[in-house]
Amino acid sequence: MEEFAIWDFVVEHLNHLPIHLVVENSTTSIVERSPKILYDRLIAFYIQRGLPVPIDAVKFQQGLRERFIERDGMFFTNEQVQVYDKKKAEVPNFTQLSIFIANEQDSIYWLRTILEENFLKDDSGKWYVPNPESEADLEQLRSKRLLKCAYCR
Repeated sequence: MEEFAIWDFVVEHLNHLPIHLVVENSTTSIVERSPKILYDRLIAFYIQRGLPVPIDAVKFQQGLRERFIERDGMFFTNEQVQVYDKKKAEVPNFTQLSIFIANEQDSIYWLRTILEENFLKDDSGKWYVPNPESEADLEQLRSKRLLKCAYCR
């Protein structure tokens, strides 16, 4: 059961990520699809639920390569890789986004991503941390994620 839960989590997570990004007329790496970040998300998933992490990084990466398709250092489901390959053919230049912030443009991109994925805006447009006890905040987060998933496909 644990083995299934690990890969079920990865499929679910991959299904919520963009398949293809274009920045300045180049296909851009999606860091969330890298093996390191996927493993970090898996660890966070288990820790948040108070469960032991059932797999180490080496076995995780091996299983990732056995079950998913890798392109440009990113992992995709069978259906997603077909979309990625088609869109990348239209924009063949490839830019690897750095995890390390090297310039102002990178920092603005990452800051915007972090804010949009983890915070909400109040009526005056100011960012705030969602209250996990607030049903309204939780519903707003769910709606944002659903809209993002619908947009990415």
